[in-house]
Amino acid sequence: MTATLTYNPRNRAARLAMDYIRSLGVFTITQQPSTRSKKEQQFEDEFRTAMKHAKAFRKGSMEFRSVDSFLSEL
Repeated sequence: MTATLTYNPRNRAARLAMDYIRSLGVFTITQQPSTRSKKEQQFEDEFRTAMKHAKAFRKGSMEFRSVDSFLSEL
C-alpha cells in the first residue's frame, strides 16, 4: 500500500508528527521529485541571479548602470 502525506515543514506540530512517524521505523519515506514547471524554474533561476547581483551591488563589487545608459544601448 502506498500513501502520500504532505505537510508544512514550518509547522511545529507537523514536524513533531513526522519525527514520530520516522521514529517508529516501520515506514519507508521517499522524497518526491519536484514538479515545478519550466516557467517556474526559469523564474526561480532569474530571481536568484537578481538577488546575487543585488548582494554584489551592496558589497560594492558590482556597479549598476544608469537607466539612461541602458536605454541608449538599446
